[in-house]
Amino acid sequence: MGNLGRIDYLDYVRGGAIFLVLAHHSGILGPYILAFHMPLFFVLSGYILNVKGRKDERFVIHFKKRFNRLIIPYLLFEALILLSSIILHYGFKALQLEDVYHIEIGYAVRDILLCLESPRYIGAINLLWFFPCLFVADLLFFFVKRLINRLFKEGEVHAFPYFIIFVALALLSYLENKFVHIRLPFTLDTSLMATSFIALGYASRKLVDKIYNQTKSFQLGYVIFGLVGVIFSVKMNTGLFLMFVNDYGNYFYAMLGAVSGVLFFFSLIFLLEKILPKSGLVYLSINSLIFFPIHLLILTFMNKIFTYLNISVNEWSLPYIRVILTVLFMIPCIYIIN
Repeated sequence: MGNLGRIDYLDYVRGGAIFLVLAHHSGILGPYILAFHMPLFFVLSGYILNVKGRKDERFVIHFKKRFNRLIIPYLLFEALILLSSIILHYGFKALQLEDVYHIEIGYAVRDILLCLESPRYIGAINLLWFFPCLFVADLLFFFVKRLINRLFKEGEVHAFPYFIIFVALALLSYLENKFVHIRLPFTLDTSLMATSFIALGYASRKLVDKIYNQTKSFQLGYVIFGLVGVIFSVKMNTGLFLMFVNDYGNYFYAMLGAVSGVLFFFSLIFLLEKILPKSGLVYLSINSLIFFPIHLLILTFMNKIFTYLNISVNEWSLPYIRVILTVLFMIPCIYIIN
């Protein structure tokens, strides 16, 4: 893959995906980024699993690794957010700002442990569903991968079975959504969709590597093709790709937009490789698990301060001001947490 190291290549994509999250939450191109930015993370997760090879480890060891990596940070950050919610709740009341925080400690702990939203606890931000969702999806994929490895014991990874798993789990998510349509605890519903995209990422390694090694003109073609797919799907879909509440509108257009967006973003990173702010993207990638929860707190607090100070900002420029200020505040926060 040229002179670009594998770790750098993955960091550029993941760092760019983190920036997409910030842009979306700041109000930039909301429906279009929303159409694919969370599937992108799960596809990338599956791709990384493929890069690491077919190393088999005991489930208990795998469980402990992922629990320490995802659930411990989830619980710690949720505790921080609960504390922040309590402080902001009474702070905003003192400042005579609109009270949007409803807190009952017992229900808050329950909702955090089950990762289920309820009117009993509305914190500073929505629950950090991504952490437990990735945890559950990763465990589901562990068994999928083990099953396929037993069916194909020899040779390299066979992509076709994983594409079948991608379609099957997406279909299962559709059926669950259509006929059950209730929120399941600990993101068990959302994890079906997440696991499908992990399978897609795992199956797509050769395809992604092939796109990387194409000429710039071909990469530009993939960028345009993917972008058209995203725009078309957003225009045609009856809803938004709201993965955090397991709601996708029209499933066909939702999946079309997600896959098109992943193709678009990977190709865009490859196309612009030489002019990317590489150090910034690597920094975002390395600190992604810190950035995800903390930037939401900063945005919430910033919006309230703007309201309190009655700051009049041009509506067009406000999202970009949010991005700049959030990045400036994030740097010391990341340093302190690290």
